Amino acid sequence: MDVSSDDAFSACLETLQNLGYKITASDQTYGYIEAKVRISMLSWGETINIQISSLSPTSCSLTMQSQSTWFTLVDWGKNDENLEAIHWRLSRLLQ
Repeated sequence: MDVSSDDAFSACLETLQNLGYKITASDQTYGYIEAKVRISMLSWGETINIQISSLSPTSCSLTMQSQSTWFTLVDWGKNDENLEAIHWRLSRLLQ
């Protein structure tokens, strides 16, 4: 991404909150954010992990992961849906 890791960190927090996800852990120094997605009709909830790594003062990389929690054997595409929603909102916010 062509933004600083600090700007990306702030944008990720805002995006997750706007999506209604609960931030359960965050550490700007290490570029780490964890959030929980509520239980729905299709799943017992998911855990979102984002790792932000600085590449230069004006660019960074993001690694995002969404994992089902509890006893979810099939995620019915919910994890992909979470990541797509985050990516879409984040890209709009950082335009």
